[in-house]
Amino acid sequence: MGKAMLIIVFGITLVAGKTLTGLNERSLPLSQSTAKHYQNLLARNIAGSGANMAIAKIFNDYSWRNGFDHLSLNDGEVTVNVQEIDFDSASTTTRIKVTAVGAYAGSTATVETILGRLPFSYFAQFTDNWPSTNYYVTGDTLYGPVHTNTRFNFSGTPVFYGKVSSVAQNYGTLGITAPQFSGGTDFGSAAIHLPLNAQELETAALNGGDVYSNSIWLRFNPDGSYDYGNDATYGSGTKQLSTFNGTIMTTNGADVHIKGTLHGQVTIYSGRHIYLEDNMVYAQPPHLYSDSNDMLGLVARNDVIVADNTANRSNIEIHGAIMALNSKFYAQNYNTGSPRGTLTALGSIIQVNRGTRGVFSLVNNVPTVIHGYRSKMLYDERFTHAGPPYFPLVPKVKIFSWLEK
Repeated sequence: MGKAMLIIVFGITLVAGKTLTGLNERSLPLSQSTAKHYQNLLARNIAGSGANMAIAKIFNDYSWRNGFDHLSLNDGEVTVNVQEIDFDSASTTTRIKVTAVGAYAGSTATVETILGRLPFSYFAQFTDNWPSTNYYVTGDTLYGPVHTNTRFNFSGTPVFYGKVSSVAQNYGTLGITAPQFSGGTDFGSAAIHLPLNAQELETAALNGGDVYSNSIWLRFNPDGSYDYGNDATYGSGTKQLSTFNGTIMTTNGADVHIKGTLHGQVTIYSGRHIYLEDNMVYAQPPHLYSDSNDMLGLVARNDVIVADNTANRSNIEIHGAIMALNSKFYAQNYNTGSPRGTLTALGSIIQVNRGTRGVFSLVNNVPTVIHGYRSKMLYDERFTHAGPPYFPLVPKVKIFSWLEK
């Protein structure tokens, strides 16, 4: 009996010993795994902190590209590279790529983020001061983002497929009002300030653009060229868009008169007003050609004006991003004469004050144009991510992506 008990005790001891040995052997890799996970986590946090530090620098100074080289941070270090990248090969749009590599105790992690400033062409309609007497009404259907730095007014059932934002916490109404906000709203948002000038655009024009010190008349041709002159005869010659950097400018006080069919990309900056003398359209409109690269920017220091002339008294069509830096986009003599048909705009309209393009009256309770134009506004979906060459940028930075590796 005693011998049998001794054998049982010995067996139990042997099994227990092997079990403890196995546990000890497994505890070491587990401890090492926990430590490695902790090191990887700290490396990732350091990379994220470095990326956020770079983003803060760029928010404060959009021209900052210095990055950080082996910067000590939280008992580790981070290296941050900041570079401009081509976002869309078919346009001049660029983004900023921030790559942060964090290191801690032999572990490394990478954070890549893409950020940038959107061109103002992003907005289907942007109005700094929305007039208290103006309303979006039943029949108005807008695609793309819409913003004002004051308060919108609505009447009836206008439809918005893009986000509607305003500085005001609410909106004005007239009669039975039920606007449809399919793209969401952001009432009470921060103000977005328009620039007083287009400094970056001017700089680009002076360094590789086509610059005129007097008022100029431009007629664009479907082959990528344009005729120019001091009057409507366009007698000074013909130039190719491909021979310069996509900017045309008149200096302070000089107007630009334009019409034609654009093939290519160009932003026109006027030192005073831009006059639309006839249709200004793309050779390949994007709603008909999905791969269209045609893109136009019209930026005036003061007004963008639909001229009151024979060509424009029976409809007018305009493709491009229209921006009136210190005033508005309107039709000349909009409150006189017979109705002029429909003003069709494909692109975006950015202005300080909402310009008037037609006068309406209720005829049998139906809004009917009696002077000027009925407006048809269409959004160029490409403007959600790209803009015409050197088009003025929204003064805030947007983060487009954040990737941890």
